[in-house]
Amino acid sequence: MFQGDLITPQTVRSYQPVFSAAFIAHVEAKYSDEAEKNRICSVVPLPNHDTDWIRMVAALMMNQQQWSQIEDLRNWLLANRLDGMGKLVKGAAKDDEAKQAILTRMRDNAAPAMMKLQRFLAEIN
Repeated sequence: MFQGDLITPQTVRSYQPVFSAAFIAHVEAKYSDEAEKNRICSVVPLPNHDTDWIRMVAALMMNQQQWSQIEDLRNWLLANRLDGMGKLVKGAAKDDEAKQAILTRMRDNAAPAMMKLQRFLAEIN
């Protein structure tokens, strides 16, 4: 995506080109190392075929996992009006057992889901 003075905008989140453009602009403004910028902004391919959703979801999950490890990006996502999921998760009341159970289930199943996606990817490649 980043090649010297050239930026080739692409999606970094499924079906969200406006979010992707804003995220890429933030990364360009905040980071100087080209390899780091490319690592942070891995392309999430848009689907063209019936099995492309596997690549798309796997790439999205990898990006989300990477972004969650970088405090600056976590803070930017929470402050960005184009990122509804972060606000939704952060806004879930700690005493709302039903919502907390859903969030726990999502967290607990992220790694197994990624492993299954990797198996699916191996089958279609």
